[in-house]
Amino acid sequence: MIAPIFLAPFLLAPAPLRCVIFGGGPSPEYNQVAIESNVRYVYGLLPTQVSSTILFADGQTDTPIVQFLATKTEAQKSLRTLFGDGPRPAKGAPFLQYRKSDVPRRDGASTSDTVTGIFEKLAGEGDKAPLMLYFTGHGSPGRQSYDNNRYDLWGNSALTTTALAGHLEKLPAKRPVTVVMVQCFSGAFGNLLFAGGLPEGELTNHPLCGFFATVKEREAAGCTPEVEEEEYHDFTSYFFAALTGKDRLGRKSVQPDYNKDGKVGMDEAFAWTQINEESIDVPVVTSDVFLRRFVPIETDEEITAISWDELKKAATPAQRAALEGLSEKLGPTAQGEDRVKVAYERFRKRVARDMKPSSSGGIRLEPDVQKRYAAARQDLNQRFPSLGNRRATSEEWKEAVAQANTYLEERPTQLADLAQVRLAVEEASKGGYAKDIEDARWFRFVRIAKSVVLEMRLRKSGDKVRLKQLEALRKLESQNPLSVR
Repeated sequence: MIAPIFLAPFLLAPAPLRCVIFGGGPSPEYNQVAIESNVRYVYGLLPTQVSSTILFADGQTDTPIVQFLATKTEAQKSLRTLFGDGPRPAKGAPFLQYRKSDVPRRDGASTSDTVTGIFEKLAGEGDKAPLMLYFTGHGSPGRQSYDNNRYDLWGNSALTTTALAGHLEKLPAKRPVTVVMVQCFSGAFGNLLFAGGLPEGELTNHPLCGFFATVKEREAAGCTPEVEEEEYHDFTSYFFAALTGKDRLGRKSVQPDYNKDGKVGMDEAFAWTQINEESIDVPVVTSDVFLRRFVPIETDEEITAISWDELKKAATPAQRAALEGLSEKLGPTAQGEDRVKVAYERFRKRVARDMKPSSSGGIRLEPDVQKRYAAARQDLNQRFPSLGNRRATSEEWKEAVAQANTYLEERPTQLADLAQVRLAVEEASKGGYAKDIEDARWFRFVRIAKSVVLEMRLRKSGDKVRLKQLEALRKLESQNPLSVR
């Protein structure tokens, strides 16, 4: 049985948007300030007539649950470089500290019971107004496979792909839903397209589309305790800036109109993000998931054989812009007519063997820097043994940090040398991360190219039912739920 074709002319009606924002980690130690910032940013972009709900962390106003990095002096920064954030369960002070949340509103906690309650309320409203669901926090792999990954909820519970699908299936049948999820392993939630959230399920008859920060097997960028928002390079920052023309610092942003229709759709914001996001993310959109499910392909060679000219002609304007933009970013090796084949070979060698970013294994320092780093660490550890002792208590470690901080501030020459070491370590770390970003761009290019080729195969197949379903899905993806109606 083939699922019904869903069309979306009702999206053109001036119905007000309903938005629910789910935010926060499963505990204070994983509730970084960047997550809170995402909630504040997206909420601030909502048009005034939008009805909104925010579920954040424990839902309280007086508990110190937001983790932030509190290194201000050179001594503190250098000590953190040498010794990290301290023993567990120390909560990291004085480097990682905690404060009360300042999200703009709190309508409840991000717990399993509250999430169930909000979906019961949405189902009971019987409303057909467009609904946007935004999730920012942490994600984890599924217990059995990557197809049923988890969005981590406060209190160390979780919302699985299948559980969220069950909630969505209770909503009014014609209510259009946009899901944006930016947590690690979020790509699995593309399975919301299918009944029960199961990859083998029938296509849902609900008008639903989704945008996800990364593929189901990989971690995502963004959960940082850094307080400087200008340094945030994650899916939320790029996608919503392109969609609304306003970045998280309130500055005017580029709004890509690749099809020249005078407006910016989510598909265009998604393409702009694919090109410009400086992170390890490999974003996923529901039409990618649709094509991989319903268009059979035997070998990758069926994709790598396509020429660059053929690929561009078959791509949508947004896909074409993303492919061209990524080619430019990737440089000369991604410029030839055989660039799809080149990209696949690069993908197989550097990404497919290990879905995790390579920098997770550490960084390489120049011999001189490594020697100075080791000497400084040894010297301070001898003077203040609790600094490097993972068995030290929280109080012992904090006391050692305070003593070492005072010691360094009284020795400006030694501190200046240590500052040079810190900067060299940071540069080496950036270099390692830059390679991860380049790998992610190759991965993005490969995924877009594959989606274009799969759609070509679908069109050649003459399967009118699937084509109409894809076109309806693409129409949903091309809307802008945050445009003023």
